[in-house]
Amino acid sequence: MTPTRYSGTVNAYEWLASELRKRGVQASTDQLEVRAAAIRERKRLDATAAVGHVKDLAVAVKKAKRAAEVAESLWRLSPTAGRRKAVADAYATRSEAKAELLEACCQDQSLYAAVLRSVS
Repeated sequence: MTPTRYSGTVNAYEWLASELRKRGVQASTDQLEVRAAAIRERKRLDATAAVGHVKDLAVAVKKAKRAAEVAESLWRLSPTAGRRKAVADAYATRSEAKAELLEACCQDQSLYAAVLRSVS
């Protein structure tokens, strides 16, 4: 049985600092911890921003859907060429909003549906 190299737990920052020192790079464990904390915080902020963006897209889909329904109802009450164009424009806007949200959800239909349910 070979003896273990380390006894107890190994601090990842200490290990990384020792490996960097072997290669001639001077880095303290405090510097590494500060950098790692900054990276974690940046990732957390990016994730929060991404969630907010997806929710904004879901709200836009809901609004576009409602606008299309209203435009179609008005067209059915009084069918004119102008209202028919408004219906076509509203449906095009809705399709674009749905496509953008679906892209943000990585083409995952179940995630898309869950996001729409969450903003109702």
